[in-house]
Amino acid sequence: MKTQLCFCCRVFLIAIGLIFVKNLAAQTEEVLYGKILDDKTKEPLPYANVYYSNTTIGTQSDANGRFKLPFIGLNHKLIISYLGYETIDFPLTERYPRQILVFQMLEQANEIKEVAVSSKRSKAWYNNLEVFKELAIGKGVFASQCKLLNPGVLQFTYDTANFMMRASATDVLKIENPAFGYLIHYSLTKFEYNVISRVYQIIGHPFFEPLSGNKAKEGRWEENQRLAYEGSFLHFSQSVHAHTLAQAGFKLHFVARLPNPDFDPDKSFDVATRALQKMPLYQATRNDNFYQQSIMKMEQ
Repeated sequence: MKTQLCFCCRVFLIAIGLIFVKNLAAQTEEVLYGKILDDKTKEPLPYANVYYSNTTIGTQSDANGRFKLPFIGLNHKLIISYLGYETIDFPLTERYPRQILVFQMLEQANEIKEVAVSSKRSKAWYNNLEVFKELAIGKGVFASQCKLLNPGVLQFTYDTANFMMRASATDVLKIENPAFGYLIHYSLTKFEYNVISRVYQIIGHPFFEPLSGNKAKEGRWEENQRLAYEGSFLHFSQSVHAHTLAQAGFKLHFVARLPNPDFDPDKSFDVATRALQKMPLYQATRNDNFYQQSIMKMEQ
């Protein structure tokens, strides 16, 4: 199954990079200045969230919409989010010495804001939320400790013709990760899940706010991050790059996947997919669903 990493699992994969970026920010003397305005009125937007994606470095604009951040180098993405407005994703491809960058934010569509203020949620929404949390946050030991603090900002759609579930958020998602010691602010850009292929994609920009704790807690957080890192895909890819697979405990085997010449396709797949089309998303995605199990057996 092809997936992108969930919110909570990404924390330990980025932890090493966070240390480097944090040290770089502490050493640099360059500063990035900016101002945030409403696109139509040109009025300043106070207390907007401004941060570098995948880092712990961020701030808020002041009462006049102004902000400043340490410049941590090129090829980083500056993210600007504000409730009721479309998130800005600004790649830093050059330096801006002695300049004030002006960002003009667009309001979200009216229908999106109307859904956001609605306090009534259907049973289907709560069922879809469980599907989203299982895919995005996961069910492992560390992931089970994560908590989505503001699920109400999520909206779900399900296209039964294409078996595609989609999720969007009217505000930044906040996920508390007590196992690793972070509050994750996640600006969700894209979430798609295909019920038949079981392939899902999560794209967004996380900002990591360290939780406060004593020495004992900090020690547990570091140990949990180490345990999660060892044996992870990042550990593997770094070992490949450093030519240290054996030292890291990895063994690499090449396996050829060939079609089964004895496989005789029949109408079972069409029957299963038609049955799944008639089911609500929550039922169609269950692993114990008879038709899902039938499709998985066909793929073996």
